[in-house]
Amino acid sequence: MRLASFALVALLPACTPSAGEVVDTQQLSLLLGIDSPDAIGLSIDPVDGTRYLLDANAGLFELDGDDATAILALDAFPEADVPVRSSWTDLAALGDGRFALTAQTQGFLLDRDAGSLTRHFCYVPGFIEDQPAFDQITQSLTYDPAANLLYAQPQTFEQESGEITSAEVGMFDPDGGGDLAWFSLPDTDYEAGGLAVDADGDLIAAWDDALYRISLASDPQSGTGDAEFELLGSLAEAGIREASGLAFDPATGHLLILDTGADLLVEYALD
Repeated sequence: MRLASFALVALLPACTPSAGEVVDTQQLSLLLGIDSPDAIGLSIDPVDGTRYLLDANAGLFELDGDDATAILALDAFPEADVPVRSSWTDLAALGDGRFALTAQTQGFLLDRDAGSLTRHFCYVPGFIEDQPAFDQITQSLTYDPAANLLYAQPQTFEQESGEITSAEVGMFDPDGGGDLAWFSLPDTDYEAGGLAVDADGDLIAAWDDALYRISLASDPQSGTGDAEFELLGSLAEAGIREASGLAFDPATGHLLILDTGADLLVEYALD
């Protein structure tokens, strides 16, 4: 598969304006009732609008205002049909009790109604499939229900040395699990802490204390064309230093942003 090219803006310069304004802030430890939460993922159910949060140690929570309900503890997850090679890194709600989950190299489908956890997609870029000395890890995953696409942003690294050799954005079929397109990033250090798709269908990435818009210049399913990173602004005024999760709520038009290090869940209105 041919790789698309990216134009990446310079890293966040000094005195960058904020990307928007804070609508609400909640302390994660109080919200979840956990002394040291490790919240790694946010997602909005595309069918009923339920907000979900994934904690790497505690499991899956349903959020409702100031309340969080644990609905599936990590130790109660169904046994996966293949070994899970790392802790979970993110989730995307697909509706009807189904969730896409990411771990090292692989994406899984959690079906709460069926009580199953199955390997669903493999986010190994096609151009390195024949090179077994490499692995991938992504910290970000999101679902676009309008386009029926999953997005992830993995880095590829050498198994022996751990050296990062490339970074990509991948697009996947949420139904069959196949990869549809790969877009190469020129900066191998790029590792989004969260991804979301906004009301315009654009991909939003949270990287440390900044937000970016990833704009695709051609049909994303073609796997060709250019893309651009647009710096939307800083999240520092919101108290965020290292974003670890991101979701867009179409009901409010706001972003939800996680920063476990700062113990924050922030509801954020983009300018």
